[in-house]
Amino acid sequence: MDIQLGASDGPEDLVHELEQAERVMNSLQGTLGTVYCDPGDTSSVEAAIHETAEIIDRRIAPYRSNAILVEMADAMKASHADGLRELAADATNAGDDKHG
Repeated sequence: MDIQLGASDGPEDLVHELEQAERVMNSLQGTLGTVYCDPGDTSSVEAAIHETAEIIDRRIAPYRSNAILVEMADAMKASHADGLRELAADATNAGDDKHG
């Protein structure tokens, strides 16, 4: 994770961003929302990935100026996207095994 600090960013600013990021990330634990998709339909999976990213973006919108939080949210979105794509691949492979 790369964090860019400006010349005016002092230790107090960094501490504030870290504390804020911790509070917000703790609030994001658990269920944020529910998305549905057909794992066998690529467009459905991609729509679920997009919807998941929107849910996360809405939750962190008030904190968009916190670079640490933005980086963490981006990592969370990537992790959820990878998980949905893996679920889709597993479903495809399971379907291939039944027909193969």
